[in-house]
Amino acid sequence: MNRRLVVAVVAAAGIVAAGGLLWWRSTDSGARRHVYAAFTIVAPQQVSDSQLVARVLIDAKGGCPQIDAVGADGRMQLDMTPRLPGPNAAPAFSAIVACSASLPTGLTSASIEGRAIPAAMPAQVRTIAMFADSGCR
Repeated sequence: MNRRLVVAVVAAAGIVAAGGLLWWRSTDSGARRHVYAAFTIVAPQQVSDSQLVARVLIDAKGGCPQIDAVGADGRMQLDMTPRLPGPNAAPAFSAIVACSASLPTGLTSASIEGRAIPAAMPAQVRTIAMFADSGCR
């Protein structure tokens, strides 16, 4: 082969490799998405044995994330499920998804997409904050 052909083949191979790497990074499911909020809410014991439910508001570029947690059994990952908006609210929330999961008892720590959330009820409550929504669901 002549020198020009070798250079052209090497250059083409480099372009193909770079393109493949960019495609792989853009489809990498491990890439972090934008998290708008990650929190826990207090729920009745009929809903969650620990009385805590984890929630996250995240961009809608994929499914719900998992909760990274640590408990008596060591490290674990908990699946979250989407909370679908009601029919009247759906168009307003097409760019984000709300996900939810009941937290098991005995957790010592928990996080969603790298954001720490309360993993257990505190021993003593000194302050209560109350939030309400517009009932869009």
